[in-house]
Amino acid sequence: MNSPGRSCPVDYRYRPRDLATLEQTAIAEPVYIVGGLYGNSLALDQIIKLKELEPGANFIFNGDFNWFNKSNEQFKRINQEVLKHHALAGNVEKELTRHNDINGCGCAYPDWVDHGTVTRSNQIIKQLKHTASSHSDILSQLQSLPLTMRINLNGTRILILHGDPESLSGWGLSYEMMKMPAHQDQLKSWFTQTEVDVICCTHTCLTAIKSLKIDGETKIIINNGSAGMGNLKNQSYGLIIRIAKSPCHNRINSIWQLTYSNVFIDLVKVNFDNTVWQQTFLQQWPEGSPAHLSYYHRIQHGTELTPEELIL
Repeated sequence: MNSPGRSCPVDYRYRPRDLATLEQTAIAEPVYIVGGLYGNSLALDQIIKLKELEPGANFIFNGDFNWFNKSNEQFKRINQEVLKHHALAGNVEKELTRHNDINGCGCAYPDWVDHGTVTRSNQIIKQLKHTASSHSDILSQLQSLPLTMRINLNGTRILILHGDPESLSGWGLSYEMMKMPAHQDQLKSWFTQTEVDVICCTHTCLTAIKSLKIDGETKIIINNGSAGMGNLKNQSYGLIIRIAKSPCHNRINSIWQLTYSNVFIDLVKVNFDNTVWQQTFLQQWPEGSPAHLSYYHRIQHGTELTPEELIL
């Protein structure tokens, strides 16, 4: 469906086999991969505080770190901090730098997402673009962000992207798609073409962990869902991915762990004061606004998923 919010722009696309030859980014571990911050400054504060527990920690923000940060103050605060670290563009960042509204939010929503959600997302990006237009210095930095990143930690080959191995806004690594039996061959093909062991993604808002066997080797997909919104039923904390040579510090709250080859992989809670965050959100998106209609219930109550349902 070629309409704003439903379509995938040509400049979002890349070929999986090209990701196999992507130059590796040198980065020290532990690495935290932060997808879908969505402009939550309180969550960002808690993420950066992880350096107090692990002074050597590095952060990779893999897109959509902007969304709810409509005020000038919040827009500057989010971007000035995130852009100090490794960052990839999400569809939000790409559309903020575009001079027209032909793609809407650039989310490439699939058919199962209702029309009202798509319309409201297009309205959100339009209002956020109005704020961004006053920050040419930030827009210049957003425009230069890469779409994908490849790292190697202790021999484990890791691909970090926003959507899926074919598109910045692809839904092929979504919770909904990875559950489908008919989609398993596509997932295996992506691993074969990209020549990686672990894929870390976000974009589709729901957390999902998928393990595959390919020629006797285990491959892992981790979609962290959202760093800035609740991901589980009646829970408000965000989730981010930690990958390191050593296990989590005992004060880092992990809800899922895996020892993979020579690295430890965790889904780590981002505990922020949700009462204060709701107040910050409402100051920018009051009742009846598009973001309030689409997201406020999730901000209050999380999703319908239980921890057990995250493992596909």
